[in-house]
Amino acid sequence: MSALMTSTIRVKDREKLQDYLRQVKALGAQYGAEMLFSGPAQGPIAGVQDHDLVVIVRFPTTEDIDALFGSEAYAPLLDLREAAADMVILKYQDAA
Repeated sequence: MSALMTSTIRVKDREKLQDYLRQVKALGAQYGAEMLFSGPAQGPIAGVQDHDLVVIVRFPTTEDIDALFGSEAYAPLLDLREAAADMVILKYQDAA
């Protein structure tokens, strides 16, 4: 079973966001992360769009997602993430 992590992102500082994404992508590889999609929102089909970008990443398990975000290596990235953007980060486990 695989797990997905989605991030909806409202950009505050584009340079800091690029730095954050570069670092978290490199760290995520250690936890089996595979980038599926990263790009700008193209407008809502229904509802209100409240973000600029979306990122979708596949992991082997939700435990790997938790391990990444709970790791000592990720902790220094928290301040950079907060300075770079407002994010909603969610995880999903494949129910199949």
